[in-house]
Amino acid sequence: ADDMAVQAQKVNELQDEVERFQLSSDAMSKDMTELRLANEKRLALLEEEKEAELQRTLAEKDKMHAEEKDTELQRKLAEKDKIHAEEKETELQRKLAERD
Repeated sequence: ADDMAVQAQKVNELQDEVERFQLSSDAMSKDMTELRLANEKRLALLEEEKEAELQRTLAEKDKMHAEEKDTELQRKLAEKDKIHAEEKETELQRKLAERD
């Protein structure tokens, strides 16, 4: 009977140890899941930041391109005005020469 009691005690201790191990394992598993979720969230935020940075860069590039085009347009218009003024001056000189 003593032998049976010792055996039963050992079985109880082993069951307690298995239960503690299971709880510890569950806790570790939960920690790992929380870490994974936190990492996924951080990754998503980093992706959003990168996307926002890319959008800002593209917008800045578009703005600079528009400014360059505007400057180019202004230069062309000024050139056109200058040519027009020279043509008018030539025309005026021609008319003056005809009058003389």
